[in-house]
Amino acid sequence: MILYSAPLSPYSRKIRMTLLDRELASDVEIHNVNPLDNDPAHLAANPLAKIPALQLRGSGVLLSDSRLILDYLDSLGEHLTPLNWPQRNLVVLAEGVMDLAYGLVVEGRRPLEQQSANSRERLQDNLKRTLAVLEQHSDQLADEGSGRLEVTLCCALGYLDFRLPEQNWRELNADLKRWYQGFSQTPAALATTPQE
Repeated sequence: MILYSAPLSPYSRKIRMTLLDRELASDVEIHNVNPLDNDPAHLAANPLAKIPALQLRGSGVLLSDSRLILDYLDSLGEHLTPLNWPQRNLVVLAEGVMDLAYGLVVEGRRPLEQQSANSRERLQDNLKRTLAVLEQHSDQLADEGSGRLEVTLCCALGYLDFRLPEQNWRELNADLKRWYQGFSQTPAALATTPQE
């Protein structure tokens, strides 16, 4: 398999963590790309020019989204217990934290005169509200392993720390803070922690 990835992307990190935790990393060749560079091989794997993208060897099947790639990786593991609907909803909320954080980063990179205070405030409000819901359900988080909820939330919170430390998410989310302090020290999380 070939994984088109970027070291600082939380979406790519989800896949890399899962591959490491499930001992599949040796089956994957990682090509680090910048989505803005329009690398021809990356665009062939994902015409949306997003990362990650996974190309399966042999069949040449292309998977163009982190959620779809995780679906595929889940299909390889007979040991996994299917998520119920409330758990799936928590995964969606964890994905949303990642999306909101990315939106704040993008907004902050625009020239100051083009930034929207209203957009920024709305993203921040949505982020706080979503983290509060995840805080209420933190008792459902496992302390280790490659569960989709845990991996996604670890990557989302790690991205907040890396790109938006001023959001100080820990201040209002003591249970998430406690869980993250432990989970972020697992081997897969440590091996994929973003660094400039």
